[in-house]
Amino acid sequence: TATAAMASTHPDEPKTVAPSSLRRDFIEGIRYIRARPSIGLAVKAAFAIGAFGAVWAFSLAASVADDAYGVGGGGLGLLATMIGVGSVGASIFISKGGSEVRRSTLEPVALSLYAIGVAIAASTPWFYVGMIGYFTMGIAHMWHNVTLSTSLQVQVEESHRGRVMSVFLVAILGGLPVGAIVGGALSDLLPIRVVMGGSASLIGSAPTQLRRRSSTGSPDPPASRGSGSKPLRRTRAFSSSCPT
Repeated sequence: TATAAMASTHPDEPKTVAPSSLRRDFIEGIRYIRARPSIGLAVKAAFAIGAFGAVWAFSLAASVADDAYGVGGGGLGLLATMIGVGSVGASIFISKGGSEVRRSTLEPVALSLYAIGVAIAASTPWFYVGMIGYFTMGIAHMWHNVTLSTSLQVQVEESHRGRVMSVFLVAILGGLPVGAIVGGALSDLLPIRVVMGGSASLIGSAPTQLRRRSSTGSPDPPASRGSGSKPLRRTRAFSSSCPT
């Protein structure tokens, strides 16, 4: 009897899953981002900061050490050290008390600090004052990256999280070479301090643009329930229902 019952039982046919491809997943991630203005704004901010801010902290730091301060490799090492010290200090703040600050508040502060750090490094002829500017950039860089990353992790559905984060990383890493090419070319034509000052002005205008687009932009569509993830609340750029 048991054998007859087992024979009459037909297991479900295995579902065929369409093979995944890098190109299709990446395009799907871009479509998902374009359909959600707040997420798209975060990706654009990541690219802009990479091109106009982080480029002076990393890709063009050697040019700053040589052309702006004339300190060579030893000075470059000190500038890199100040970036690291600032980043460590910012990470301590985030781990201790940063959870009490909303992302919608922390991101404009990070952008403003980035602009201030680049402006200090561009305006002073004294190397040790420039080190303070690089220390400020280190703080801003850590706050900026953590704010955007956590915002995306909260807002994106689990089914699309990997695709969206891959596009986000492309935006971050893509901003650096673009900024290095443009900034390096302009530095051959103009004094490097002038080019850095222009970058600081562009970054300084970002918080105002961020608030304007956050207040006028349309809310993102609600998350789909079919993916098995919890529905996410509608959020504006860099903000969520809980402070982070």
